Amino acid sequence: MNGRIVEEGKSKVVKVLPKRQICFDGQATLLKNDGTITHMHNLNVGDNILVAYYSPKNELLVKYSPVLAIDVYQHYNEKYPTEYLELHTTSKSTTQQLRITPTHHYW
Repeated sequence: MNGRIVEEGKSKVVKVLPKRQICFDGQATLLKNDGTITHMHNLNVGDNILVAYYSPKNELLVKYSPVLAIDVYQHYNEKYPTEYLELHTTSKSTTQQLRITPTHHYW
């Protein structure tokens, strides 16, 4: 079972919690429906952000969608650090960086 040790007793019994699925770090940028670009850690419930998804016909679509919840536990944990992949894109004279977990989908 994947996970991490949260308690270990004298009898060597170990309780394991499943790994959390954290996709982005807080520095990821998003486009809000008011035209502003913000970091993920600045989002609030109710903000409308640009999202991409596949339709039932397997078409990639984009739309603005409200933030329904925020995972407040996405903070760096020195004991159990999250592994991220770094993707770099270049457009004109700027380079952007995206940090995501290895299991996150991207297009």
